[in-house]
Order: sequence, then structure tokens, then C-alpha cells
Amino acid sequence: MELQENRGEGPFIDSYQSGEFFLIDQQEYKSSVLVQAEKNTTIWLPQSFAEINANAIAMIIDLKPQLVLLGTGSKMQFLQASLLEPLYAKNIGVEMMSTAAACRTYDVLMAESRDVVAALILE
Repeated sequence: MELQENRGEGPFIDSYQSGEFFLIDQQEYKSSVLVQAEKNTTIWLPQSFAEINANAIAMIIDLKPQLVLLGTGSKMQFLQASLLEPLYAKNIGVEMMSTAAACRTYDVLMAESRDVVAALILE
């Protein structure tokens, strides 16, 4: 049986090197990013988990996804409930995981044509 890769529509995360770069659709990014299925890739302001604030969350909300994969760096960390409330108020689901896991999960969901944003911390 011949299998064909279904890359879906929109940015595909080709690789990630912790603390160094993301390779997204063959373009290298050396900062945190927001990657949206069927849309584009945007530089995201927080460069560490500790820098995620209300403005960073507002950038995600402006993209109007159904689901956010929050890549929290080299290890899984959890945001304060007060930062998550604006997402929940807009019925936006949130999953927190390491950045490497978020990259892999994003590619799978994007290939399934899901309305997903990966908010990825580079560290």
C-alpha cells in the first residue's frame, strides 16, 4: 500500500530545536511563534513561559481558533487560571504541553484540517 503524506493547508512545522529555532515551511524562526492552520506564522512576543501575560493571550484570541496548543518550552508547565479565563470565555480550548509535543500535535491536527493555533515558546 502506498501512503501519501497529507500535510493539510497552512504552515507545517518541519523541525524544532529547543532554544535555537523553528523550521516552518522551510523558513527559520529564532523566536517564539504563533502558527495557525490554514493561515500563517507570526512572531509571538513572550520569549519565555514566565513572559506569557494578558497581551500574549490577547494575540491568540485575535486569531479566533477553536483550539490552542500552548508549547511551554522544554517541559510542560501550567498557566494561571486568570490568564486562561479570556480563552475559555470565547470557547477556545487550550492544551498545555512541551513545545516539542505541541509541534508534533499541531502538525497532526493541521493535517486533519482542524482550526488550531500553536503558541510556541522557543526555550
